[in-house]
Amino acid sequence: MPNQIATPLKVPFLNLKAQYMSLQQDLVPEILRCFDNAAYIDGEAVRQFENDFADYCEAPYCVALDSGTAALHLALLSHGIGPGDEVIVPANTFIATASAVAMTGAHVVLVDSSPTTWLMDPNDLKDRVNSRTRAVIVVHLYGSPVDVNAVSNICARKNIILIEDAAQAQGARCHGRRIGSFGEVSCFSFYPGKNLGAFGDAGAVTTHDRVLADRIRSLSNHGRCQSRYEHVEVGYNYRMDELQGIVLNRKLKDLDSWNAKRRDLAQGYRDRLADLPIEFYELSDGCEAVYHLMAICCNNNRELAQYLKDRNIDCGFHYPIPVHLQPAFRHLRLPPGSYPVAESIARRTLSLPIFPEMVENQLDWVCNCIRDFYS
Repeated sequence: MPNQIATPLKVPFLNLKAQYMSLQQDLVPEILRCFDNAAYIDGEAVRQFENDFADYCEAPYCVALDSGTAALHLALLSHGIGPGDEVIVPANTFIATASAVAMTGAHVVLVDSSPTTWLMDPNDLKDRVNSRTRAVIVVHLYGSPVDVNAVSNICARKNIILIEDAAQAQGARCHGRRIGSFGEVSCFSFYPGKNLGAFGDAGAVTTHDRVLADRIRSLSNHGRCQSRYEHVEVGYNYRMDELQGIVLNRKLKDLDSWNAKRRDLAQGYRDRLADLPIEFYELSDGCEAVYHLMAICCNNNRELAQYLKDRNIDCGFHYPIPVHLQPAFRHLRLPPGSYPVAESIARRTLSLPIFPEMVENQLDWVCNCIRDFYS
């Protein structure tokens, strides 16, 4: 049995309260001004965020929405994807990627993971494309970008739409370009725990296509056109709240420095734990990650998580059930063993604490406890 370590130091999985306290002086006056003006939905702060986030992502257009799931849904609908079409997504992802496809009536086709990056495997992707394939959704999971150029080449040869699921990758780069500037449309989540997180649910799309941006904006607002009560098609209520625009505008100013701290912490984990029976995901060639999650794989992940919990260290499991084994996708009739790499990652994954406010002695404590577990 590993030795008991005395004097445990509390290490949360993330610390949103500490982040808020660092921004409180800037945020509170703006939030109160919003309340004083009773301007709650889709107002000036939202428009400002759209402009600033588009610039940040190196894309000319951004449409702010109420969630990352809404972004994925409208990215597909705006391309006319629906029943009879197939959309390819990775087996190793949060279920929203596949759910958005199902919401359109299109058929979900899954791709196994790369054994090195744990992301969509371009080699397996090539074998899944057929005449019914309309789109590929690449997921920059953990904040680690897929090699978008490799996937783009496949999509270009087959005339397939490329959609980026960048829900965990705000600020990441691939071959020198920002994630969010590659696909026909890119989809972001600003769930509170994300690298750029709102004070509730929020999302956005970025694109180089103005017509596409206009249609997504219309679909997000009940299919409304220029006239307030004229609706050109049946749409949805997917607008961003003004409060979230205020919060995201302020946080965007710090995103690069927060991501840099995450990269430093991730390197600290890699350096301190390199000699243990733990696997880290590798980065795609030419890509810079932002480490939304510090995911590792090991054979005794549940035991390690409990050991750390007993020492006041919070961990997570992302994602322990791949898409094809979720009850919601039982209709795909894909038994265990269909996607062996993704299934191995799901069984063995564990996410360690990583957040910009994490300090050196917290990192040391986590790593020392992990080393003690394996001693």
